[in-house]
Amino acid sequence: MADYFKPEKSIEKNSNGNILKTLSAVSSRYMNMNPEEPFTVRPFSLYDISRNPDYRYTADCSKLFPDAEEGSYVYFCGRYFARTSGAVKFLFIPFGPVKIYMNNKAVYGTTFEDERYENKSITIDIPVKTGFNSLCVRCTKTMAGFGAEFGTWLGKLDYYFLHEREGLRDIEGFDYTYPQKNALKKLPVKTSLFVPFASWDEKQQRSGVLNRIFGRLLHDPVNKTFVARTVFVSPKTDSCSQKYAFLIDVSPSLQAEVYVDGVKLCDVGPDKAELGGVKACEDESYKAKSERKTECEKKTGVEFRAARRVKKEISCGEGIHNILLILKVLSLKHEADFSVTVKNSNGRGVHLLNPLITQNPERFPWMFAGPFKKTSPAQLLDGGFNRYALVGADGEKTYWRIDMPGGWLRLYNDAPLFAHWNYPLGVTLYGLTETARYFKSAGLPQKISGYVKAHILRSLKTFDYALFDKKQFTGATAVHHLLTSIDSLDDCGSFASTMLEICTDAKLWDGEGASKPHGGSASESLESSESSENFRSVENLYKRVAEYAGDYIIKKQSHLPDGTFFRKRMMHAFHNGTMWADDLYMSVPFLCRYSVLKNDEKILTDAAMQFLGFKKFLFMPENSLMAHVYDFGRKMNTGIPWGRGNGWTIFSLSEILRFLPDPHPLKKELTAFFRELAAGILKQQNEDGMWRQVLDMPESYRETSCTAMFICAYSRGIRNGWLTENVEEYKKSCIKAWRAIERFSIDAEGNVYGVCRGSEFAFTPRYYAEHLLPRLNDTHGIGIALLAGVEMERLFKYCGR
Repeated sequence: MADYFKPEKSIEKNSNGNILKTLSAVSSRYMNMNPEEPFTVRPFSLYDISRNPDYRYTADCSKLFPDAEEGSYVYFCGRYFARTSGAVKFLFIPFGPVKIYMNNKAVYGTTFEDERYENKSITIDIPVKTGFNSLCVRCTKTMAGFGAEFGTWLGKLDYYFLHEREGLRDIEGFDYTYPQKNALKKLPVKTSLFVPFASWDEKQQRSGVLNRIFGRLLHDPVNKTFVARTVFVSPKTDSCSQKYAFLIDVSPSLQAEVYVDGVKLCDVGPDKAELGGVKACEDESYKAKSERKTECEKKTGVEFRAARRVKKEISCGEGIHNILLILKVLSLKHEADFSVTVKNSNGRGVHLLNPLITQNPERFPWMFAGPFKKTSPAQLLDGGFNRYALVGADGEKTYWRIDMPGGWLRLYNDAPLFAHWNYPLGVTLYGLTETARYFKSAGLPQKISGYVKAHILRSLKTFDYALFDKKQFTGATAVHHLLTSIDSLDDCGSFASTMLEICTDAKLWDGEGASKPHGGSASESLESSESSENFRSVENLYKRVAEYAGDYIIKKQSHLPDGTFFRKRMMHAFHNGTMWADDLYMSVPFLCRYSVLKNDEKILTDAAMQFLGFKKFLFMPENSLMAHVYDFGRKMNTGIPWGRGNGWTIFSLSEILRFLPDPHPLKKELTAFFRELAAGILKQQNEDGMWRQVLDMPESYRETSCTAMFICAYSRGIRNGWLTENVEEYKKSCIKAWRAIERFSIDAEGNVYGVCRGSEFAFTPRYYAEHLLPRLNDTHGIGIALLAGVEMERLFKYCGR
């Protein structure tokens, strides 16, 4: 069997038996390659081609062009960003003839067989290069149908496309052409052929900004409040600060409170005067200039009839400065509009920028939220400076809108791993956390704890936004795509378990290790570092998310009559009607911690019962191992002892046995199951110390994640007295396995090799051995390798080396 790297490059050659060096290399590499970074904020239009609840784009040309001639063509063009070259799996459902191009080369065309059945899905691998790739989907009009649904092959997989046209390239969606009588002779599609992007018509442009953005929301009833926000940049100068003049115009139907950097600058609007009347300017020197057209008047051609105009001067230091207006609608007699012009000490206008958008922030300088009836100004100010928070009080929370038809801002987590929520990352953060806890004096724990807290907090803080995003738009989110579309234990249990492990540890949370705020868009200057927040500030957040996950697992997850979990009614239909050994880890560790949070032993007992149910369907007594999956359609299990499937089982047993009190009626039976499984696994360890991808298939590859899981389980079994026979053999097995991991699986740079990718299932071992090939630095193996190292240290401390 070929090694993953040359022997001299192994961490074993560099650590000299020092486990801390190995864990430092692995954890540091992971954090350095996946740094804390802000989410991307992009403009979005409700009138665009958008993703549906299955996370695919629906391009229904029959609705877009109901009068199109038969045989005509429509082209949909978008850009996909690939981090590495290779292939992306792509699914489409043709409504009629479809041809697909990537980077101007044809990659697939439908046949009459593809077009025969409605809702027939076709999955292909499309070659991509590193960076942006241009996708083009050509749809042909027939009597039977016109258009397609296309995108991700797997529901909830959050990859998306951006516009192709210049000026729109930061907006999610597709450019599409008018129906073309003839097929285009060559690609790319000329910009002149595309349907114009949504824009305000002349009448809408002349109306007030609040009128055109919020429409009917402005009218019923009156006395509603809105908030608007922008920023400007004060450059570095010889002096500590410079003066800026703020020229503020508000139409007579509005009253405005103006804040700069959270400090109130002034009020603007009617004050004891007849609504619509003119009140003298606060700055008399500016009164003579008040006849000048404002920026808003120049843009719309509409004068502010009897507008209130105020000039204020303040000094601002170098950096980014926030402007926030709280606008109260007093009347519908005039348009609801305002204008703010900022000039420097030389009298030159200063560009206003969108606080959240990083690409072309001057295109939509203002962002707006509302309407609000019960939200106080203090609450609007508090929500106004946090990109991850919704704006408004409970019952009227919303996010930011922009000045274009159907225009909103949306959050996108473009990081490959940081702040994502999924089950392998739950294990990754668990491993990082245990590393930080155990090695207390090496400097590394502070860095790790700061990183883990930042990841967890970002996930918690964006939970409300993600639920709003799913409801407000099309059902497909780019933040918390799993939690918002939850239909499996994978979506919630593993990460929620780690969340509770971390968030209920006040000592870990409030200890040293807060990381510094990261830069990003203009808003970052007023946003505190997430990892610096204290335990109390996150208590309500993590409890709400825990309740959400607990409600799903206990009340909504599919159960057999005896309460055992199985998979049913999933978006990924391949899994329906099955039971997976994996789901023990996806549920039990969370339920253990959730039972403590809720002080409810019944939850713990229900978790313990899962092992009895799973054992009934998956345990193979002839070799004391677990099969990977049970198929209820075939009424049989796969009969294949997949390494990580057995790892999920015995590691989950080691989790629940730590929580079950000694007098618990199920502890004896689960301890016996732990011993039985441990003995079966021990027999499959190879001479080199590793376990194989298929445990009883020696020619399959060395698999790192299951080897690490078995180390963890054996160490816990020895230290807690669950393993009472052949204890020395289990200890030797751990030592042999850890040395093998350092020799075969981890190199000197901290890269982790030999980790099986996320799996489906099959009834042949060749699927696991030859198709589920190992990946480098896969998160299914990084965290558990760290945990294995920590468990080795604990084992040595318990019984010596």
